[in-house]
Amino acid sequence: MSEKKTLILSPEGVAMEGLTIMPANTRSTIALLILMIIMVTPMPVWGGAMNSSTPAHVGVSANLALTISSSQPEDVIPVVAQFPDGSTPEAMIDAIRMSGLSSVIIRHAFHIIPMVSLYIRNDEITLLSKNM
Repeated sequence: MSEKKTLILSPEGVAMEGLTIMPANTRSTIALLILMIIMVTPMPVWGGAMNSSTPAHVGVSANLALTISSSQPEDVIPVVAQFPDGSTPEAMIDAIRMSGLSSVIIRHAFHIIPMVSLYIRNDEITLLSKNM
């Protein structure tokens, strides 16, 4: 009986010593892992989430809404009010003062980031968001 012999051809001197060819299942596993990372990663990492053509909106964040609902109406809460890019500190302060709310205490108006840090009573937060 004759034995079957397997012939494996490989070019001599092309393969570097110590390196092996990656199995197909490992390649597909790595490709799938990279694809999953790209799909699961949040958008702000890959590109801007806000567009300059998006109109500015006034609202209350989810964390602030939770704080409002879990505190008493007369509690004073630290709040950060964000403004559109290009707003000057003076214009931001004037906008808050023109809301006519008595409990607002402005801590700081930032120059680089268009936002104002302030203290305000819990019951006036929604009024501030409506008057802005």
